[in-house]
Amino acid sequence: GGYWIECSGRENTSPEDRHDGKESSDTDQTSADAKTVFHLEPTEEEQYRKHLYGKQHWIYYASDADIGPVVLALRQEQGHERETIRYSLVGLVPFSALCADRYDADRISAALGEEMGVTGLHSVSHPLAPEQLVRLDDELEKSDFKVGVLYVKEGQTKEEDIFANTCSSQLFNEFLGNLGERVNLKGFDGYCGGLDRSGDLTGETSVYTEWRGLRLMFHVCTLLPHDPADSQQVQRKRHIGNDLVCVVFLAATRTSFNPSVIQSHFLHTYIVVQADPEQRHPQYKVSVVSRDEVSPYGPPLTERHIFNRYFTHFCDCIFSLGISTSPYNNRSVCNNNACTFVFQDSTFREWLLTKIVNGERACYSSPKLASMRERTRRHLLDELVKDFSEQSEIMKQGNPLFGNRK
Repeated sequence: GGYWIECSGRENTSPEDRHDGKESSDTDQTSADAKTVFHLEPTEEEQYRKHLYGKQHWIYYASDADIGPVVLALRQEQGHERETIRYSLVGLVPFSALCADRYDADRISAALGEEMGVTGLHSVSHPLAPEQLVRLDDELEKSDFKVGVLYVKEGQTKEEDIFANTCSSQLFNEFLGNLGERVNLKGFDGYCGGLDRSGDLTGETSVYTEWRGLRLMFHVCTLLPHDPADSQQVQRKRHIGNDLVCVVFLAATRTSFNPSVIQSHFLHTYIVVQADPEQRHPQYKVSVVSRDEVSPYGPPLTERHIFNRYFTHFCDCIFSLGISTSPYNNRSVCNNNACTFVFQDSTFREWLLTKIVNGERACYSSPKLASMRERTRRHLLDELVKDFSEQSEIMKQGNPLFGNRK
C-alpha cells in the first residue's frame, strides 16, 4: 500500500482549550507549566463510563443469529429542546422517533432493537452488570502504549544504516526529554512494552512516561542492544517493527525520510521530527506520514510545521549522570552548578504525545487492525452475554445470594 502526508492546519497550532481555572477531565488535563492541552480523540470504549455508568439506566442483551452478541444500555435524558434517550452507548434518539411509551424501558428497547434488526432483547437486573460492562470496556480501551523511536543521521536512507546506529547526539538526547524520562529497566515496575526488566536483555535503560492517565514506553533504537554480526539488527526490529507508531528524529537537512524503507507489517504512522544539528538553537520541523488506510487524526500541524525546542539550556551531565529530565519539573540542576536546564514551554511535548496516542487510535481503523479488534470485541461480548443469561436464570430461580425475585 501507499502513504499519505499530512498537510498543515491553521496558522499556529494552539491547544483547543486553555486552562481557565475550571476542573479538567482525565483526558483534558493541562501541563503544569504551560497550562495548555490538546484533545485526545474519543474512543468508543469510554462512552458507557462517560454517559451512563453511575446514573440510572437500563441494560439489555441478546444473542442475535445474524448480528451476534448485542448489549444495549440506555437512559433517559432531559435536553433543552426535547426529551431524548441515549442508547447503544454512542447515540441520542428523540422519543418522538420511537413508537413506544417513553416511560416503558422494555418497549423502548424493543423499538430500538427493531430499528437495529435485533430480536430477543432481555433485560439485565443483576446489580453488578454495570461493573461488568466497565471491565469489558477497560479490556478494549488501551491505556498502555509502546512507541518506536528511530534516529536518522545525514545520508542515512537505508533500513540497515538506520537500525545500526549505536551512538546518538546531544541534540537527540535533548529531544528524548520531550518524550519522557530515562529509566533503568532492571527492576522497573511500570509498563515495560515488552522490554526485559530482569537481566538487561533489551538494554539497560529506556524512555518512559506516565501522562494523562496513560503509560508510554518508547523503544529507542539506540538504547536497544546492537549486534555487530547482524546486519538486519533483528532484535531491534523485533520491538520497533511491531509498534504501530514510530517517532523518527531526523538530525539532517539534506536527507529525507522515506517510510517505505522500513519493512514492517505493523508500523502504520510516522511522526518525523527534523532538527538542524548545525544551528545553535535549532527548532523542530515536524512531518507526519501514514499508510493510506489510516484515518486523519489530530492535533493538526502548524502552517510552517515548526515548533520551539523544549529546553532552553542543556548539558551532557543530564544523561551521563542519570539526572531526571521529567517535563513535570520546571527546573533541574545537576551537581555541576554551571549546568542548568530550564523547561519553558511544553506545547511541543503536549502536541507530540497527543499526536502519538491519537495516531495509534487512528491506526485501529485500518482493515487488518480493525478486523483483529472486532474479533476481540465479539469474543468479549459473547462471554458477557453468556454471563448475563446465566445470571438471569439464577435470579429467576431465587438464588439465596439475591433473594427470591420471582
